[in-house]
Amino acid sequence: MAESLGINPAAPAPPVGFRIWFPKDWHLVDLNPRTANRSIDRFLDWCERQAPAAAQYRMETRRALRQVVRQNQARGIFLLGFLAATRGSPDQPVGGSLTLAWQKLPAGELPPAGVIARGMAQGLAAGRYEEGETPENRFVSVAELRAGPAAHLRTTQMVPVPWLQGKRPVRISQFMIPVPGQPWFGVITATSPNLDLTEVVEAIAEAVAQSLEFHSGPELEVLIREMESAAN
Repeated sequence: MAESLGINPAAPAPPVGFRIWFPKDWHLVDLNPRTANRSIDRFLDWCERQAPAAAQYRMETRRALRQVVRQNQARGIFLLGFLAATRGSPDQPVGGSLTLAWQKLPAGELPPAGVIARGMAQGLAAGRYEEGETPENRFVSVAELRAGPAAHLRTTQMVPVPWLQGKRPVRISQFMIPVPGQPWFGVITATSPNLDLTEVVEAIAEAVAQSLEFHSGPELEVLIREMESAAN
């Protein structure tokens, strides 16, 4: 069934409908500023049911997750999901994050989606290395998805993790998916500070990217559905 959630009302989006499936073991966070805090509390309630010791870290975790939500709202993220940690560390309740964002291409003649995807992949491959990133752990390719060709980045970078102390190595799997016939592209990103979850992060990112479908009609339907975890 469709998942009822509040998307970010200020987030940009293309003038087309789309369907996407999110894994059912990820908690979709409400990015509507009026109701986001309640969504975070529901996630923390779930974490505490799985690991009662997490209750003693609830206040600081709530502050950190509220910061994450505010950052994603400011960045124009359309959808945000959290994966609860499975390492038995109650002070580290989040095992990973999953986001969908939409970005507009520069004005001008619109090339075919395949040309756009290859250009994006070339730009990712030639881009400067971020902190903690090396040529050995950056992999760039062009993937064929149900929605069409997409640039795919897999890498590890040192980035701040709000619910942990300081910067940590974070595994990143990101798909940049041109919208056919539109000057827009979607960005699906899965990340985790737990490098043991690298295979899970990459499988989830690919499964969600493969599920994306665009469609047109009298109403611009946005449908988010649950799917079985790609890790199962």
